[in-house]
Parts: sequence; structure tokens; C-alpha cells
Amino acid sequence: MVIDHAPSRAPELPGDNDLFSERGRGLRMVDSLAWRWGWHRMGFDEKQVWCTFVIEPR
Repeated sequence: MVIDHAPSRAPELPGDNDLFSERGRGLRMVDSLAWRWGWHRMGFDEKQVWCTFVIEPR
């Protein structure tokens, strides 16, 4: 999980497919690799973005 101090801005995947854009790269990676992800507000001035990964046994 990651915490940031911009709770009014919901995390969203960038609409463009510009792979060289410096915006939204982390969330794009999370969306590609995680089984699921989401976010919620924490208190007055923070939000938490979380994700769940599935690890298969060897």
C-alpha cells in the first residue's frame, strides 16, 4: 500500500497510451500486475492505494 496527501484526487489510469508519459506509470504497473487494487481515504488529508497479488506455489 501507498499513502499520499491528495485525498481529493481519486487514482485513475491515464486515458492515453503514451508509454513515455511520466504520469500514471506506477498505477499502470499495479493495474497490470495486481489481482485487484483500490483506494480509500484515511482521515482528513490522506488516501491509501492498495493492491493484492496472487502468488502461485512453486
